[in-house]
Amino acid sequence: MKRFSSIGMLILVGLVSFLFFFYLMFPYTVLREAVVTKLSAATGMSLRLDKLTPHFPLGVRIDGVAVDQPGRKGIKLRRVDVSISPLNLLFASLRAKLYVEDEHKGQLTGSVSLPLFGLLQQKGVIPSSVDVTSRDFAIKDLAEYFLAEYSHSEDINMLVAPLLTGLQVGGTLNADVALEINTNDAAKTSGNLSLSLFNFTLGSRAGELPIDNQEFNKAIISAEISKGTLTFAKESGFVSNDLLVEITGNITQKPELSESHIEAELGIELSKNLKEQFGFIISAITNTDVQQKLTVKISGPFSPQPSVVVL
Repeated sequence: MKRFSSIGMLILVGLVSFLFFFYLMFPYTVLREAVVTKLSAATGMSLRLDKLTPHFPLGVRIDGVAVDQPGRKGIKLRRVDVSISPLNLLFASLRAKLYVEDEHKGQLTGSVSLPLFGLLQQKGVIPSSVDVTSRDFAIKDLAEYFLAEYSHSEDINMLVAPLLTGLQVGGTLNADVALEINTNDAAKTSGNLSLSLFNFTLGSRAGELPIDNQEFNKAIISAEISKGTLTFAKESGFVSNDLLVEITGNITQKPELSESHIEAELGIELSKNLKEQFGFIISAITNTDVQQKLTVKISGPFSPQPSVVVL
């Protein structure tokens, strides 16, 4: 019996060693080129990965990431790590982890857990948990890239599109997000969310917009989730030299997440200068006579989309 146990152990050690060395000796340069070619062809973007190496135990590390699209702002990252936790596979769960480092060494980490059987059955899968943490992560490249992308959306108002492409964004993000999602029983969904922007600025790129640079001394979104309802905290809001935005309300989870219901209000106060610069655009979009103080009410299910009313 001991002999068979010893043979079995040797076979196991040999197999693990083979897989480990195969993992280390895998032709990652070839994989990098294949990833770049496939993603660039599929998205129409220019993608560059300087170096791709294994990341223990199951993952890859990418050094030097650049994403560009003709005529639009690009994204540059110093490092990206993607890995899978092998321990969670024993509990029929896929836990993927992400680590991102910007060019100034600001960090963002995230993880998401997904039910393995749901993935194998190719059904619409909702994560069972989501965790995100960031410290001093620069938002400029990402924010300007997605603003430019959204400006080309078919649903965008023609008056809003040039505003989005002309904006220049600055600042760093500190985030702490921890969500436990239960799609079978919304009352068991819980968590918290805290997003803080430091040295946050909004301005015009090369004088493209008639707007003074906005320096925010407050830019916070904070919320707590209890029994399936996300409630915005009182400190949520944005304050700059010409703008004040207060956020109140809640989002209630439904069995079908796309049908989750939002009841929120944005209290917006514009300075006289900002009202003179953008009041006519806001009036054209909302069909209302814009005053210095506005209340924007957002109500209804996420799908197809909630109603937005300016009071």
